[in-house]
Amino acid sequence: MVMCVNGVNRISELSQVPNSLPSVSSVQNPQTQARKQLDIVPFRATDKAIVNVRTNLSTDDEINKYNEINMMVGKKHQKLLRQMLKSGVLLNNASDNQTSVLDNLYSIMKTPRAEGLENKNILESTILTIGYPFSVNQKLGDIPNSYKAKFINAVMNDKTLDVNSFKDASAKIEDLHSSTCPVACIEFSLASKQPAEFARMVNDLTSPQLQTEKVINLKNLCKDLNDAKWLLDAFKVPYELLENDKARLTLKPDKDVLLRASMQTKYQDGLERNAMDVIVQSTFMNVATQQTYNSVVDERGGEFSSDSTGLIEFEKTFIESVVQDKSTTSMIYQKIENMQLKGYECDFKTAEQQIIDTLKRNQNVIIGITYFENDSPNPDKSVPPNTIVGGHEITVVGYRVAKNGETVFICQDSDDNVNMPVMYPASWLLPRLHHAGLPDDIAERTMPPEEKTQESV
Repeated sequence: MVMCVNGVNRISELSQVPNSLPSVSSVQNPQTQARKQLDIVPFRATDKAIVNVRTNLSTDDEINKYNEINMMVGKKHQKLLRQMLKSGVLLNNASDNQTSVLDNLYSIMKTPRAEGLENKNILESTILTIGYPFSVNQKLGDIPNSYKAKFINAVMNDKTLDVNSFKDASAKIEDLHSSTCPVACIEFSLASKQPAEFARMVNDLTSPQLQTEKVINLKNLCKDLNDAKWLLDAFKVPYELLENDKARLTLKPDKDVLLRASMQTKYQDGLERNAMDVIVQSTFMNVATQQTYNSVVDERGGEFSSDSTGLIEFEKTFIESVVQDKSTTSMIYQKIENMQLKGYECDFKTAEQQIIDTLKRNQNVIIGITYFENDSPNPDKSVPPNTIVGGHEITVVGYRVAKNGETVFICQDSDDNVNMPVMYPASWLLPRLHHAGLPDDIAERTMPPEEKTQESV
C-alpha cells in the first residue's frame, strides 16, 4: 500500500493509518540481537552527487574564514574541518541561497545566537554533525535540579497540557523517552546529503529569529498544485507562493525550545541531543504536527493523530518532502489490524530491491520498523508473537552482501547507544519493515493499478 494524498477528504482516513511507531523504552532495542550476528563497522556516507567539487581554499576570504573557525574549535573538530575540506563538503554551496558550508559555519561563529545558545557550542555541533552525521542523537537528556523549576513552570503555563497541579507537572517531565526518531532521521539525511543546506538552516534556526525559510517545488508535495496548497494549509505552514510553481515556507521550532536547548548547552552528556539537535528536531516536529509540538514534554497535538507522541507516517513523509524538497512516496509494507500483523503488501525480495535501487541513486531510505512481542527479552507468552508493541524509525544508508549471499543493510539509528553505523541482515529487517520513503517510480512498482493515478506526498 502507498500512502497518498488526493484532496481534503483524506483527513478522515488518516486517523486509521498506524503510527509511524516511535521507539518505546519497554522494548529495549531488540535490534541488539540482530547486530550481534554481524560486526559493527565504521561507515561514512559520501555524496557522489556533489558537482564542481572544490577541495582548496582559493580566495583570501575563504582562507580567513577557515583559519578563524579552526582557531576557535577543539582538536577533534579541527580534524573534521580538514576532512570536510579534503572531501569537498566544506566548500559545497548547494544551498537555497548558494552559501557554502564554510560561509554558514563562519556566520554561526560571528553573528549572535538565540538567547541561551553559545556560538562555539553551535559551531562545533554543526561541524560534528556534517563531518560525521552518525553523531545525530534523539535522546532528551536528564533535567538537572537547577532547571526543574523552569520546566515545571513551562508545563503549568501551557494551556494545551492536561495538568492540574505541581505534582502533575512534575510527573510530565520525568523519565521521558524521546519520540523524535523520524525527524532525527531527516536531520541525518539532510546533513549527509545536503550539507550546505543543513548548515544554512542551522545558521537561521539558531539565530535570534529562530526560524528559517525554505523554498520548495510544490509538485514535490503533489502533482496537482491545488492539493499541494491544501497540504500546506492543512499543516498550517506559513508560506508565500512564488513563480514557477514554487513556494517559500517559514519553518520554526516550538515556543519553549530554548529552555531545553539552553539546558543542553550546559548539561549535555553521553549520547544526548546537543542544543543544535534540539532546535532542528523541534522545528521538524513542529511543522509536521501543525505547529503543536512541545519540546519540554516531547508531546504533540494536531488533527492527524490522536497519539500525543511521535509522528504518523503521513506526517513524516510530509516533513521529509519539505525539508529535502524532493518527491517522496511512502510505501507501506505491513497489513496491520488491531496491532496484529496480518500479512505483507509484497514479498520481501521486492521490498529489498526497492531499497537497494533507491540507495543506488545515492539517496538514503528512511524506514519504519515494528517491534513484536517476541522481540522482548521476556515476552508475554499469553500474547500472540505477531502482536506489535512499538516501533522505530531508522535510516538505511547502504548495503553489502555477506559471504552467504544475504543482503546486509547499513543503517543509522539515533537511539541505539552507539554513534556509528550498524548493520542488520535482510532476514531480520524485512519482516519488521512497516514503511519506507521511496522515489515515486520505485514505489509504483508494487502499487495497485488504481493507486497509480493518485498523487503521492
